[in-house]
Amino acid sequence: MKSSNLRASGALACVRRFPVWQICAVLSLMVLAVGDAAAITPAMSGTLNSADPSPLVWDGSSTFYQFTTGTQGVWYSTSPNITTWTAGGYVSPTGTSGVYPSWIQTYVPNWTVGDIWAPDVVEIGSTYYMYYAVSSFGTSTSAIGLAAATSLQSMNWQDKGVVVSSNGASNALNAIDPALFQDSTNGTLWLSYGSYFGGIAVVQIDPATMKVKSGSTPTVIAGGNPVGANWEGSYITQSGGYYYLWANRGQCCEGVNSTYTIVVGRSTAVTGPYVNESGTALTASGANGTLMWGNVANKLSPGGPGVLTQNGCNYFSYFYYDSNQSGNTFLDILELTYAGGWPVLTSSFTVGECGSLAVSPTTYSFPAAAAGSETVTVTANESWTVSSNQSWLTYSPSSGTNDGAVKMSATANSGAAPRSGVLTLTAPGGQSATVNVTQPGTNSLSVAPTSLTLANTASANMITITSNVAWTASSDSTSWLTVSPASGSSNGSLTATAIANSGSARSGNITVLGGGITVAVPVEQAAGASGGPIAAGTYRIKNYDSGYSISATGPSGAAVTQAAYTGATSEQWQVTASRGVYQFKSDVSDDGSNVIMDQNSEGSNGTLIVLGANTGSTAQQYTITPCNDGSGAYYIIANNGGSYLGLNEYAGTGQQLQLQQKESYNWQRWVFLSP
Repeated sequence: MKSSNLRASGALACVRRFPVWQICAVLSLMVLAVGDAAAITPAMSGTLNSADPSPLVWDGSSTFYQFTTGTQGVWYSTSPNITTWTAGGYVSPTGTSGVYPSWIQTYVPNWTVGDIWAPDVVEIGSTYYMYYAVSSFGTSTSAIGLAAATSLQSMNWQDKGVVVSSNGASNALNAIDPALFQDSTNGTLWLSYGSYFGGIAVVQIDPATMKVKSGSTPTVIAGGNPVGANWEGSYITQSGGYYYLWANRGQCCEGVNSTYTIVVGRSTAVTGPYVNESGTALTASGANGTLMWGNVANKLSPGGPGVLTQNGCNYFSYFYYDSNQSGNTFLDILELTYAGGWPVLTSSFTVGECGSLAVSPTTYSFPAAAAGSETVTVTANESWTVSSNQSWLTYSPSSGTNDGAVKMSATANSGAAPRSGVLTLTAPGGQSATVNVTQPGTNSLSVAPTSLTLANTASANMITITSNVAWTASSDSTSWLTVSPASGSSNGSLTATAIANSGSARSGNITVLGGGITVAVPVEQAAGASGGPIAAGTYRIKNYDSGYSISATGPSGAAVTQAAYTGATSEQWQVTASRGVYQFKSDVSDDGSNVIMDQNSEGSNGTLIVLGANTGSTAQQYTITPCNDGSGAYYIIANNGGSYLGLNEYAGTGQQLQLQQKESYNWQRWVFLSP
């Protein structure tokens, strides 16, 4: 039974609850500082008096509470940090000191007034509920009562009446040692209770009344076989798909001669069957649970298990009989974890450091300057809050508990420079996890100057690039216009190099690409001195297809023909140019004033070419343009009709030149060679 005496404040009445151990008229609370090499850090200290305690309770603000068996109602103590405890005093389920529910003596006629056992205080929603036991020692004449409060600071308890009772029968489910359990999978509420006599049972609780749900009957989950087996002090936890039933085995209430141990069994259902590690059901004849905690040094006969889960830590509270303190009972706290499907208890741990908090990813770069979001996965066994060090980096939700996710969002970055921020998740125990976040600036790429106008001479021209992205540069006229370097990153420059232009004016484009931005730099270069592709001078003019050169001798009106090149002056021509307009003057002395022209000034297809006196007419003027077919040859085009200077196909030496439609014959291509 949870019925060991609490060392209470001075001048208390003698408590004779136990047939062997009696403690009377304690004049002061026991104040201890308990510490050893394998103990909680910081060490337990202060007023640690305890017997059959409730699990520790957090008020949501600043204080932890321990409620325990008392002789003038329920006794409690408080702590700011779980390990340093201060006496609080007594509270009655009615909220009025010294006044107890009237129903108690109806169910327990021989109840010792004020003697309240094994309270279990839990918070459900915004209300604190206290289940407690009243009994006649050594019998199953017992009852479990219920009180409710909205504040632990004011202790405004109100009596809610009886929950379950037992009638004194030898096989009764003894209505003591209540412990409320809420199933995390579906939110249902269950009350475990019982001891010697009929064993330990569990029954469903109605959340509307916090009493037994209508139609629900108790299910025995441990003990009772044989009747009187020493099971009591039950408590249920849940982890990893299993329910764990904790209980005391052995004899209480005999000081250092007490034999309590804490055992456990597990089940896949809250109503059982619960089995030990050997697979034996806890309801089997003579069965025992798996031993979890026993005597450790001066801490004897542990009992009254309960768990407070906070910030990833499972604080497992229990009481023990201290062999160094005349067998008086005190509070101790262990850490509860789970491994391999079974619980593990340890006394060596640090408060607040048993939680875990991690995030993924730990670094993230938004792919663009545009607004965007990304999900951060949180792996935790505690509560956490979120913060950001940058206003542009926001998050939702702002807090959570255990595993979860946070959506982090970045507003559009209108600046050119990239930016960075940190998203931080923090747990109350001090653990933290961070996501380092970067976002590029708005892509920018510009050049100066934005166009180039060049002289006909060779030149190197710098173009300055202002950019926050990598870029490439190219020219579409590499025969005369090149760029270097062809790529770069961020701010920089390139050189646009143009070779000298001896021909007509020309244009090209330099293109700079980066970050999805295209910038074109148009380039114009002035014409050469001749104004066309061929500089003024003396040339041998050869037909590309026949291999013969243009030849003419004789006075005005003489035919212009093709002939094998001998180096004679009749095969050499003075080419003059003015703003792209060409004339071809004979180099022969008696033809020196004559130029190539069409014989009738018609400029039409088939017109023969002759020599004639230079009058400056369009019949004597031509335009030269590259063939651009890889031959390196040029077309000679009559300015008075646009026909092309050519030869009949397969014509031999002596064939007279004529005007032709473009490409009506192949032999319209001419090569200008030095004599």
